[in-house]
Amino acid sequence: MELSCPNAVRLQKPEYTGNGNRLNGLFLSQAMQDGEAVRKLIHNGTWYADDMLSALYRYYQTKDKDTLIADIENIESQCLGIPNISIDVKDGKKIVTDWSFDEGRESYWADLSKYDEKHTIYVFDYMSFNEVGKQYENVSVAEVLRDTVEKRSYVVLNCPKTGDEELDLLLSNLYHNKDNDLHQPTYMKALEKINDKMIKAFSDRGEPLEEHKYIPAIIMLEEQSKKVFDNIDYREQHGFYKSKLCRELLKFSYLTSFQIIKFDENDLNQYVNNVQFAGNWQVAQRIITHKITENNPYYNSVNTGFLGLNNIRPRPKEKMYAEYYDKDLIYQQHIDMLKKSL
Repeated sequence: MELSCPNAVRLQKPEYTGNGNRLNGLFLSQAMQDGEAVRKLIHNGTWYADDMLSALYRYYQTKDKDTLIADIENIESQCLGIPNISIDVKDGKKIVTDWSFDEGRESYWADLSKYDEKHTIYVFDYMSFNEVGKQYENVSVAEVLRDTVEKRSYVVLNCPKTGDEELDLLLSNLYHNKDNDLHQPTYMKALEKINDKMIKAFSDRGEPLEEHKYIPAIIMLEEQSKKVFDNIDYREQHGFYKSKLCRELLKFSYLTSFQIIKFDENDLNQYVNNVQFAGNWQVAQRIITHKITENNPYYNSVNTGFLGLNNIRPRPKEKMYAEYYDKDLIYQQHIDMLKKSL
């Protein structure tokens, strides 16, 4: 299949989530000690897996156990047998149960405190076609559950090869150093190259992009963006919106996740310029947030990273930034109050 517009990229990426969600299932069951209930949901392709995982993540968001119980009971009513996670009655009270068979203990999936606990776990999927493993480093059940529900967790098993020699060399350097600190100049060159190819292809000025060659490359660059956003402190946050790297990430987000069928290069350029000449990082963030949310993308690592910049990074130790920080903090508190009043 040829990638003809941002929406085509957006729709094809979920096809590559299979291994990622299988690994997520291993992590989730180990972290929550559920007797492999969630792992089996995912690995067996159980018909109600999406509904059950969505119910668990909705419970984390709303903190409403009655709704969780109602959601699980609704799934139970449609099953011939008992689902992997189900509802039982103990001492006249409904409780959530799983496959752990720990006598007298309600499932940890009912314990909201467990969702935010951080875990470092290595998992290996012996039953997948490619036998792939993954190290989960200091991540929470809520984070991985969200990835699974939104099908954002991808696995790139081999170094992507697009057929473009210059781009492939950049991708190779990034892939073979993926366990080290990100080399930002190489990363930005790769973004520039792949953005340029997508813009030309979507505008019918360049060669068509084959899905099986370019989606793995897009996914790898998407995943490595986490290292960019994780390393932005307050000082960089203040001016990141004006940087060349931000410009390329904005383009990449637009070209690979937005629900846009008819590509308009002028709209892309106007969006990026509006951000880069916003004059203030918080104004720039409002522009970015509005553009991302109105285009209904999959919330991949790039979009999640941009939205995360709405929150002020920790206060820097240097006193020279104190006045800027205090002004920004007052501005954010004002915006938060406005949101609550709506």
